Amino acid sequence: MDFLRKFIETAFCFYNCDLIGRVMNGNQPISNKELIINKNTFVSTMRRNHPEMSDDSINLIYRLFEDKWSKNPNNMVISQNLFYSLVHFTNAVLRTEVNGSPVIKFEQLFKWKEVTEVTGETVLICAFLAYKDCYCNKYCKTRHFDWANLLPTDNKWLYHIFKVYKLIDLHQHLKASTSVFGISWACLMNHISHRNQQFKILVGEDLSKNDYNAVTLAAKIRIEICRRIMQPWNDEVLYDINAEIDKMFFKGIECCRRETHYLINRYRIGNNRQKQVNEYDYAASDCGVMSVFEGERRFLYMAFRHIFSGDRLAISSLLYRYLLIKAKIRSKMVQINTNVGFANFAAFERKKEIFIEGYPEYANLLYVLPMYEARTYYYQDELETRIAPQSQYHTLRNKYNAIEKINRQRNSSIAEYRIIYHFIKKKEKRSKGVGLCRNYHVRAEIKRQASAIHKLLQKRERVLKFEHQFKGYIADRIVGIDAANSELFCRPEVFAQAFARLSSFKIGFTFHVGEDFYDIADGLRAIDEAILFLNLKRGDRLGHCLALGIQPQIYYSEHDYHLAIPYQVLIDDMVWLKMKSMEWNVAIPPRVEKQIMDIFNGASTGQSMSDYYAAMRLRKEDPHRIGDKSVAHKIYNDYHYNPDLRKRGEVVEDFIVYPEYVSFIEAIQHKMRECIERRQFVIECCPSSNVKIGRLKRFDQHPIFTFCSVKNGNNHNLPVTVNTDDLGIFYTSLPREFELLTLALLKKKNEDGSTLYSSQEVYDWIERIVRKAHAYCFSNN
Repeated sequence: MDFLRKFIETAFCFYNCDLIGRVMNGNQPISNKELIINKNTFVSTMRRNHPEMSDDSINLIYRLFEDKWSKNPNNMVISQNLFYSLVHFTNAVLRTEVNGSPVIKFEQLFKWKEVTEVTGETVLICAFLAYKDCYCNKYCKTRHFDWANLLPTDNKWLYHIFKVYKLIDLHQHLKASTSVFGISWACLMNHISHRNQQFKILVGEDLSKNDYNAVTLAAKIRIEICRRIMQPWNDEVLYDINAEIDKMFFKGIECCRRETHYLINRYRIGNNRQKQVNEYDYAASDCGVMSVFEGERRFLYMAFRHIFSGDRLAISSLLYRYLLIKAKIRSKMVQINTNVGFANFAAFERKKEIFIEGYPEYANLLYVLPMYEARTYYYQDELETRIAPQSQYHTLRNKYNAIEKINRQRNSSIAEYRIIYHFIKKKEKRSKGVGLCRNYHVRAEIKRQASAIHKLLQKRERVLKFEHQFKGYIADRIVGIDAANSELFCRPEVFAQAFARLSSFKIGFTFHVGEDFYDIADGLRAIDEAILFLNLKRGDRLGHCLALGIQPQIYYSEHDYHLAIPYQVLIDDMVWLKMKSMEWNVAIPPRVEKQIMDIFNGASTGQSMSDYYAAMRLRKEDPHRIGDKSVAHKIYNDYHYNPDLRKRGEVVEDFIVYPEYVSFIEAIQHKMRECIERRQFVIECCPSSNVKIGRLKRFDQHPIFTFCSVKNGNNHNLPVTVNTDDLGIFYTSLPREFELLTLALLKKKNEDGSTLYSSQEVYDWIERIVRKAHAYCFSNN
């Protein structure tokens, strides 16, 4: 299975699509055109993505493809085709329910996840269903294509818990909470013209032309296949298309785009004469909001049915080129790489909407589909979603009303939603001005946004009333305040005044913290500062908090026991560790204590550590109103306005991690967990997001199991929730998050190889997390 997974990833995502046309036109040698891919090219492609494998091993994988995976699973003798490899895989990991709906075999979920994170689920599901309907359900004439973007598993026990107690997502960002790429691809395939600037944003000036031309080719292939699978056709016509498509660039790419645009419009009108024209996709047969995905599914399903029913070589090569181009663009919009850190995630997040800007019918789906999918597929009657605020009251109010208007026709099909406004953390701009405090521009923007939110809450304007919708005030739908984005350059102190100004309203407060950090100590200090500076109370929440629960030994060993840390951050972390160790009565190993004192004394200009720590605690105060009352105030003033100190603080230091430091950090983590458990702050865990952004290798390493023990009476029992964060970028759903955690627990072993947890313990833990999440909603305020 692992070899087949690697083959599919290589063949359907990383293979060079330009070579396919050469194969079909006889310019690229291949032993069997039914296989489409060239052996030598496959080997070199796989070697780039799997350097741990030898050429001999890769050659054997190709032999497996030739001898087994390329053959019809129903008859291993009569025919070969590249797409049968998809069927060999899906037959092992998927099955159909009595009603024909596809589901994942629960025990195969990790294998399914590994492949579909790279390929996407749609192509595999469509190949699976098309093959089933060709060979197992020969009388199947119609099929519905409105399944969930993330398939469910067949774990009946788990889904019983979902149905009885209902799920609730308390940490999701609205405009990234559906398949943004699926919407973007539908928009591209229906509106291919005038996209130059968007491709420059996606891939840069140098590569934009090539990628735009490739997507134009994909749009051309798609409409040509659609035109022919809806009416009688033959292979000779499709062979001609293969040749013509390769020549189209010589006629002029803009001419090709205009021709494709014309064919799409003609097809859209001709195919919908007796019914309403679909505004999202000419290939769709329905007109609901899910038809933006249904069109692509229907197209792929019908193409696969033609391939599996007749081994049509021409349509196979066309479809293969199409899928490779789509996979290439998807890899630049969905986080499928293995790089860690928030900066890597941000590169995808910034690009998620570029192809739907200017197309309101598609852009508006980002406000509709998260609520629709939550109730229809993901067992959620309500959710709390996050959006960024505007700086002006009127634009803030108008944006809110626009979201209400977009959703007003959805009746009871959408989940009841509440809004959490999240400020955006940003890196400090270099300013030419003299006498500006740290994060001056971000502070000014946040102040304006906080004023707009304050006015909105204060005015309590009534929202549009609908029988099926929430009835009340705008202010009643707003339930919380947050701050999100990279925390490396924008610490909790920046948001202190904004949170204080809004604290008089009956809303909840949460904060993204301890997710990305220079050192575990740095992440722990950020959590501590968020609680102190933002004046968080019992029942408020903390987002992610990886630093609170990850295993220090694993973290530091992966960094080779050396950390690159800016000098200012390093001093602050060392002072914080020293003072917290005294407060919590944690012994500091002698070598670590000497290291802390050496770092502090190297920066000190004579002040004591207690004065410096007092100055650190003053950072929640407005830097424009620093008094001159004490040594601590003087240190705080220099922190903001002394240019030499700030310049020195930006110098990066190599911090050596001693073995004693590792155990010391473990003790500090334990004390902080006790503090958070005692004060009853809720931790918002986002497993897939944390695995992608953090340094977690496996789901069973997630800190949620440290925060909240699976076995009753063991260790800590912090309030936790399971959430999706940016499900469109991380390719997940709320049921999927619970499925992954469940399977990880059931597979967890003791050192002797025995099962660590019983099934009853695992499902009791899942049920406990699901039930308690409803108590942590800010709407309860």
